Order: sequence, then structure tokens, then C-alpha cells
Amino acid sequence: MIENVFHFILGMIFGLSVYLFIRITIVSKKLDRLIRDIDDTQNWIRKIQIDICDINKQWEVKRDRDRNRLDRIGKLASDFNDIIRKKV
Repeated sequence: MIENVFHFILGMIFGLSVYLFIRITIVSKKLDRLIRDIDDTQNWIRKIQIDICDINKQWEVKRDRDRNRLDRIGKLASDFNDIIRKKV
């Protein structure tokens, strides 16, 4: 009788140990998949940030180019006004 109880307890411990091992394995695989998805998402976010920085740089270059053009036009207009004033 005591041996049967002892074998039952050992069987339960062994069975639960195997079940726990299987569950830990499944959870670790899911965790690995989750970590991989997080890494992919972070890489995607980095690419978007790089694209945003490139767009900002292009916009700043265009803004500076337009500002330089306006400055040159303003200088030409003031030179033209000076020439007209000298002739008058």
C-alpha cells in the first residue's frame, strides 16, 4: 500500500516535471518569436527615422537654396534701384 502511494507520488512528480518542461519550452519559443518581432519593429522604426531625417535635410537644403535665390534677387533689385537713382 505504501509502495503504491510512493509510486503514485513519484509518477505525479515525473509527469508534472515533463509537463512543466514542455510548457517552458513552448513559452521560450514564443518569447523568442516576440523578441524577433520587437527587433523587426525597432529596425522598421529606425528606417522611418532615417527617412524623416533625410526629408528634413532635403527640405532645409531647398529652403536655404530658395533663401539664397531671394537674397540674390533682392540684391539685384537694390542694385537696379541704385542704377536708376544715379541716372535720375
